[in-house]
Amino acid sequence: LNHIVDADLLKRLTDLLQQHHRNYTVIPFSLQTYFDTPYNFDNYKKGNLDPIHSMDYIKGEHKKQREIVESVQADKNLYVTNQNGARNQMI
Repeated sequence: LNHIVDADLLKRLTDLLQQHHRNYTVIPFSLQTYFDTPYNFDNYKKGNLDPIHSMDYIKGEHKKQREIVESVQADKNLYVTNQNGARNQMI
């Protein structure tokens, strides 16, 4: 059970798995780790440290805005989904 934040949902899921005698592993979500994961500005010039308030973003089309947000939040999103971490823990 990968990064389940809602304690009630986690309890329901673990109860269900136990009821059906299934093995499982809980990979906890750490809000502190999420907060400590920096936004990623590597794809932007050093002079433009705030791409969200840049003219490219403000005047950009929806697709360009989404690309900027996804790029800046990439590392945070990787932590939230934890795809590699979950896979590696299960190997």
